[in-house]
Amino acid sequence: MKHIVKQAEPADFSNWKSTYPDAEYEDLGNNVAFPGASNAKRALRSALLAEQHGLCCYCETRIDDGDFHVEHFRPKDRHRVPSFRPLQLEYSNLHACCRRMPAGISDEYCGHKKENEFDDRLVSPLEPDCEIHFTYDINGHIAGTDERGTETVRILNLDSVLLSTSRKRLIEEFEGFDDEEYTAEIHRHLDADAAVYGEFYTTIRYLHEAGKLH
Repeated sequence: MKHIVKQAEPADFSNWKSTYPDAEYEDLGNNVAFPGASNAKRALRSALLAEQHGLCCYCETRIDDGDFHVEHFRPKDRHRVPSFRPLQLEYSNLHACCRRMPAGISDEYCGHKKENEFDDRLVSPLEPDCEIHFTYDINGHIAGTDERGTETVRILNLDSVLLSTSRKRLIEEFEGFDDEEYTAEIHRHLDADAAVYGEFYTTIRYLHEAGKLH
């Protein structure tokens, strides 16, 4: 999990909320009853994707404009007790998260695994030190370094077979580089100024800094 630095809420989203103070998240996109809703939703999605540099807020897989859902860190479900419904349009509670698995694949993870579950121990990507709660190995596995990290891995299924396999595949790519290629690829992958970060950014940085990757 990589720290997300929240930027200013997009103006179209803010203005739409101000115009319709009683609107709910489900009203985004309903231009008939709430004119401007589509523009507000488009602005929201673009802002989330940009501030996360093209990575899922939890697992750090690559996402793009048409391939993610807006995740509510504190669930918006109206029937949940306690209810976080007042936060459904709170920008700080919204993130870009990878999509649901295709039909027939049960190894769900991230927001679609969490659904309406929430625990105060859940690590938020907005915490500046969120990364300290997790450790990674060269086989692509993630584990918690403490209770919060362990519970977060469980709730989000961050060590799913699909995710660990994808991380391992990327690790093997780095292990196959010669020294010159490795240096160049690490620099590119971990470029903190890039508009789009390298996939599984934190995993690769963790293993690289620990001297375990090459």
